[in-house]
Amino acid sequence: MKPGLKNILFLIVLIPSLCFGRYYKTKEILAKSDSILEAQVGHRFFPYCKLSKGSYYEYVNRKKKSFFRPLLKKKTCHLGLKSIYVKYDFLMPYPACKWYDTIRGSVTIELDVDSALTLTKEPEINFIPDFVEQNYPCNFISMDSAIHIAQADSMKSGVTPPYAYVKYYIPKKRWVWVVLRTMWNNEDFNNDMPTKDDMVIIDAEKAWILEHKVIPFAPHIN
Repeated sequence: MKPGLKNILFLIVLIPSLCFGRYYKTKEILAKSDSILEAQVGHRFFPYCKLSKGSYYEYVNRKKKSFFRPLLKKKTCHLGLKSIYVKYDFLMPYPACKWYDTIRGSVTIELDVDSALTLTKEPEINFIPDFVEQNYPCNFISMDSAIHIAQADSMKSGVTPPYAYVKYYIPKKRWVWVVLRTMWNNEDFNNDMPTKDDMVIIDAEKAWILEHKVIPFAPHIN
């Protein structure tokens, strides 16, 4: 092959990389993300973090248009890589807490792509309660106490008894009991009005009522 032709072929391969960044292999991205995640949650909790198929990345083409693609679908990402979102599901048995014996949550490692892969912002790991980090029994009030507090706050009458579950409530950044009761409408003789729930959200540690409102009925998942 003539030297001139070799130079042309070299430029054809090199120029896209110079303009749009280099190729990143998926396993390289995951290794970086795992390293960051382990440093954030610690060696004790890291084994309970499992990679989610919902992980994805954003890249920009030559026309500056953004596209999003699943991260785990291929071994290599597109050129023009802009940002990466590696998602993990967290599932940890914790029998020391009667009311929340399995700690659940999700963590997203957001990476910015410049000359290297860098963490964009600190991942949210507040779904791991303090008592779990300290390896203590939980300090949540009981389910019966939460239901009693909700009923004492003029909870509406219903077709079934109230039920409750524990969750990490992101808007208030705290653990809560969610107490629900499907409401009974005495005027709905034909059963053609939308069903509603009376919902009381109670601080699981302090026993304070944070919210009390009526919401459209829907199956609620812990």
